[in-house]
Amino acid sequence: MKTNYKKLLLILLLVGPMVFSQQTVVLIDFGSLGAIPATNLNYNTVESTEVDTEIANLIDNTGTSTGFVYKVTDRFNGLNVFGTQTPSGDAVVAFDSQATRDSYYGNTGNFGGIEPTGAFTLSGLDNSKFYSFEVFASRMSVSDNRETLYTITGSTTATGTLNAGNNEANTVLINNIQPSGGVITFKAEEGPNNNNSLGFYYLGALKMTETDQVLAIEEAILEANGLNVYPNPVGDELNIDYKLSNESVSEISVFDITGRLVYNAKNSKNQVGTYSFKWSRLDNNGGRLAAGTYFLKLQTETKAFSKKLILK
Repeated sequence: MKTNYKKLLLILLLVGPMVFSQQTVVLIDFGSLGAIPATNLNYNTVESTEVDTEIANLIDNTGTSTGFVYKVTDRFNGLNVFGTQTPSGDAVVAFDSQATRDSYYGNTGNFGGIEPTGAFTLSGLDNSKFYSFEVFASRMSVSDNRETLYTITGSTTATGTLNAGNNEANTVLINNIQPSGGVITFKAEEGPNNNNSLGFYYLGALKMTETDQVLAIEEAILEANGLNVYPNPVGDELNIDYKLSNESVSEISVFDITGRLVYNAKNSKNQVGTYSFKWSRLDNNGGRLAAGTYFLKLQTETKAFSKKLILK
């Protein structure tokens, strides 16, 4: 079912004012390149990819100390300096060009060493609050898919993927993670569609938003161009809400824990707008899927989002 913005506004007026979460926004630039360091723009800039690299007190986007601590726990291989200098679309909305032109990278093949995963922790977080992440990565002048899989773990785990190859506009969103013991772990690795011979993956810039309540669909979808699935764990039916920011074909796929495709549905090209889809946990043969862990992927012509699903 499609909902246009005029209809959505009418609904909101009928049901009353929307209550938005109080927000703290933290920006991290992985790598420092250019005459104007991103730190001058209230970014937290990290250059070293080595284990135990730390920023003891991250600032927010107003320059105010947060008390949050960033620390590398799994080494990345090095710094890529070939990202886009002309971000567009969602990337330019969320990040400055000083942050999009460089990144951390890792690799599964030997390129001055093998670093199949890279990770860091964010600590000093509030267990009662929710943390949402927008991620950007770019490696220009390449001809292959350099998809990165991002896994964020707190009291729950969620994933997202982004192809950095020639990326100037796309970001990936992973929303509403609560910390465990005040800590959230962020891991990057080669994505399932990455076809680079050395498995390069990238992490260029990160926007973390702290809220005191779950980001509502109007915030997470209509404002941030994301993907929302609920309820999760899944009982008899899963609601899938998403926004098309460009006219696009969209495809929803579900994979089991081994990576086997068990369900997919492809929609014809739709106009810009917000869409809702209901999935009754059936596979492509009409059989009911067993309880367990699955992964849902929404693919459009410009974006890909992934969510971990638990079927009860």
